[in-house]
Amino acid sequence: MSRKCTICTHPQRAEIDRELAEGRSIRDIARRYSVSRPSLHRHRTHVQDAVQRAVEAKAVQVGVSVLDRIRELNREARSLLEEARSTGRYAAAVQAIRAATRLLELEAKLLGELDERPHVNVQMGMAVMVPKGVLEAIYRAVLDAPEEVRERVALALAEVPHEG
Repeated sequence: MSRKCTICTHPQRAEIDRELAEGRSIRDIARRYSVSRPSLHRHRTHVQDAVQRAVEAKAVQVGVSVLDRIRELNREARSLLEEARSTGRYAAAVQAIRAATRLLELEAKLLGELDERPHVNVQMGMAVMVPKGVLEAIYRAVLDAPEEVRERVALALAEVPHEG
């Protein structure tokens, strides 16, 4: 029969688990609570999932609090914008719009709603966003194509009206 984990039965287990979840050094924790480092290693191994969930919850909590602060600043910027508009202070209104725009962009980045990958605009009667990687793949495919295909692509491109 295996022996019970000495950390699980330790009177300060909650504090030990909290410090493990915060990523504190095993050596420091062992010294602080008068337990052996091997015991802490074994304990961390068998409670790893719970510790990982605690770490992830902390990361989510921090992310949410940052997002909440950004949203509060955005509300404040919009309030200042309304006040500046109503009093005819248009320079202040422009500054409030800039601030609100920057905050909205930051919020979109945090939420993963902003695609910051490089793009190349290709105009074909209307603007079309083409990711740079796709355009490069097409270019490589044309270069690797037989001579006849490359000539036909070159003729087709020559017929495209150019601006400027």
